[in-house]
Amino acid sequence: PGGADKAWFNSRLQASIYTDSNCGTRFLDDHPEQLLRHLMHGLDQPETLRNEPAQVGGRTGRLWVQRGVLDGVQVQVGALVFNRGACTYDMVFIAPPAHFDAGLQAFEAVFGGFHALGDEP
Repeated sequence: PGGADKAWFNSRLQASIYTDSNCGTRFLDDHPEQLLRHLMHGLDQPETLRNEPAQVGGRTGRLWVQRGVLDGVQVQVGALVFNRGACTYDMVFIAPPAHFDAGLQAFEAVFGGFHALGDEP
C-alpha cells in the first residue's frame, strides 16, 4: 500500500516509470478521467499535451500527458489508468521535458505489453 508494484529508473534520461494496482478494498470504481486528475494532483502549472483513449490488455484506458512543475522542477508526466474486474491499474512515466520523448517508447512498451492474471497472452 502506498508504493508501486513495479518501477524502473533510467539515469541517462533522469526518468521513471512505475505501475500500480489497487484491487479489492483498494479498488476505486471511478471514471478514468477522475483517476487521472488524482494522479496529477500535485502538478503545478499543468499544461495538457495529450488526453486520449489507449488500449491496454484488451481494455480501453485513458492516457494523459501533462507538462508542469513538481516540487519546483519542470517535468512532463504521462499517466495511463484503466479498470479491469475489481482492480484499478495506473502506469506513470515522469521525465524532464527535454527527455520525455526519448523515453516515451519504453512507457508505451510497458502498457502495450500489460496482461493481468487470467488474461490470454
